Amino acid sequence: MKILKFGGTSVGSVKNLNIIKDILISDKEDKIVVCSAMSGVTNQLVQLVDSIRFNDSEAITRNLHQLEKKHCDVIEELIENEDVVNKLKDGVSSIITEMFEVSSQQYSEVVNAKIVTYGETLLTYIFSNYLNTVNVSNVLLDAKEFMHVDAVEKPNIAKVGQRLTNAISSGTQSSIYITQGFVCRDEQGRISTLKRGG
Repeated sequence: MKILKFGGTSVGSVKNLNIIKDILISDKEDKIVVCSAMSGVTNQLVQLVDSIRFNDSEAITRNLHQLEKKHCDVIEELIENEDVVNKLKDGVSSIITEMFEVSSQQYSEVVNAKIVTYGETLLTYIFSNYLNTVNVSNVLLDAKEFMHVDAVEKPNIAKVGQRLTNAISSGTQSSIYITQGFVCRDEQGRISTLKRGG
């Protein structure tokens, strides 16, 4: 199985998402597609974490509304079917609601990790559903199910691989799996990150 990784710039526009779609269609091998957040989104999320740290509720609300609009604008540009657009917007709204709930908690490293990894969650949710609307069948995998990393610098690849195999074999089978970069769980099972560029 082939692993394809697309960074923030590669998924940073509707044009580029369509280029990735064409790549996936032309490449007939089974593959796992690892996607970053859209270009600039992780930086917005880092700013959101700063607002949480200083308990700035106005900045938190403003930032989350900007993120919701950014991703809803992408949905409107990507997809023509109004029913699908509305369904995906509702999904984005649900994710943003989750983010509001996390943002209301006292700052901690776990809150930080949860917030900064939502960019990948939003992008892969939109991209996976978009692919399905253009008949590119795929399954969306949650990286938190298998990307358990005790030490970022020296990850236990065998353990990650076994968890990934289990996640794939226990779910719906597909030739294309979409999942998130950046996010992982640490040795205690808490949401963490692979660090910027990880």
